[in-house]
Amino acid sequence: MNFPLHAAVLSAIVFASPLAAQARSAANPFSFNIAAGASIPTGNLGDVSDVGYNLTVGLGTHMLGSPLGFRAEGMYNEWGISNTNLKVHTGAITANATYDLGTASTTGNFYGIGGLGYYFSGNSANDFGWNIGGGFKFPLSGFDAYVEARYHDVSNQNRSFVPIVFGLKF
Repeated sequence: MNFPLHAAVLSAIVFASPLAAQARSAANPFSFNIAAGASIPTGNLGDVSDVGYNLTVGLGTHMLGSPLGFRAEGMYNEWGISNTNLKVHTGAITANATYDLGTASTTGNFYGIGGLGYYFSGNSANDFGWNIGGGFKFPLSGFDAYVEARYHDVSNQNRSFVPIVFGLKF
């Protein structure tokens, strides 16, 4: 992992700690999320890499009474290159909009998510990209859990992937 991603993840954790404690209130529009799961390489990356993993940390907000929300995240993905001991990785800082599909219920609801990001890779090839996907969030006692899949495409690098994660939102 390179310095910009380390700094982003550390900053998110440090600044989000007070938010996480406050976010248990339904009236608080701010949240802190963490997620982990599989990262499936696609396209040219999928031709040479095996399924890897994703780690994500983020800060979010939603407009009270509105299905619209926003989430900024730092993420790290790593894949093994097929038939070798070599690894390839991509970190990113993304800015995303979320939109709840339907009304929130005690059993959960589906949502869409998408946005833009700045992606970092191990060979110093940094570039902008975009992502789009969806998920299902369900309330637990004092926090939410979610399952999410998003397609990421890094411009000018022939690198795309789909993290499928399980996360917690405080």
